[in-house]
Amino acid sequence: MRSNLIGILGFLIFLITVFPSQADEQLPISPDRLPEIITGAPDHRAEFSEERRLLLLTEPVRLQGTLLFRAPGRFEKHTLSPQREDLVVDGEWVTVSLPDQNSEMRFNMTDDPLLHGLLFSLQSLLNGEPGRLAGLFTIEAWGGAKAWTLRLKPSGRELAERVEVMRVTGETHWIRTIELWETSGDYLIMTIGSEVAE
Repeated sequence: MRSNLIGILGFLIFLITVFPSQADEQLPISPDRLPEIITGAPDHRAEFSEERRLLLLTEPVRLQGTLLFRAPGRFEKHTLSPQREDLVVDGEWVTVSLPDQNSEMRFNMTDDPLLHGLLFSLQSLLNGEPGRLAGLFTIEAWGGAKAWTLRLKPSGRELAERVEVMRVTGETHWIRTIELWETSGDYLIMTIGSEVAE
C-alpha cells in the first residue's frame, strides 16, 4: 500500500510552466484568494515524467507515461516505462493493474483514511475548490493565475506521520509540477507536459 500511495499521489498531481524555485520570485498571496486563481480543470490528457528518490535505492526511479482527467473525479495514470502499469481512480474506487503480469487490485480509498485525505485534497484542486484544503493542510501560496505555487504542510496527525510537505505549481487550472517529501526521507517529483490529443 505504501508504494501504491506514492504512485497514486504522484499521478494525481498532474491533475492540479513554473519551477519550484519560482516561489522565491512570486509575491505571497492569501489562501483565501485561491478560488479566484485555481479554477476547475477541463477534461484532458497529458504526458508525464516522474522521478522517485528512495532511500533504499542508490539510483532514482524514473517513470514516463500519460495521464487522463475526466471531471469531476476520474483519473487515469498509464505508465509506459520502465514497466507498464495502469492506475485508475473513479470516485472513491482505485484500480491498479499490471498488464504484463495479468495482475489487478481494486480497493476503496475510504478504507485508508490517509489515502482518502490525500486524494480528497488533489480532487479539490482539480475541481477548482482549493478552499477545501484548509481542513487538511496549512497552506502557503505565491503568484497569480499565470503562475502559482502552493506549499502544503499537513495539519492532521495521520497525514503528518507520512508526509513532511508538498509543493505544487501550476497556472490557472493546470497542474505542472508536484514535489512530495515523505517523513521517511523519500522524495518524488512529477512534471506534466503539454496536453496531447486523445
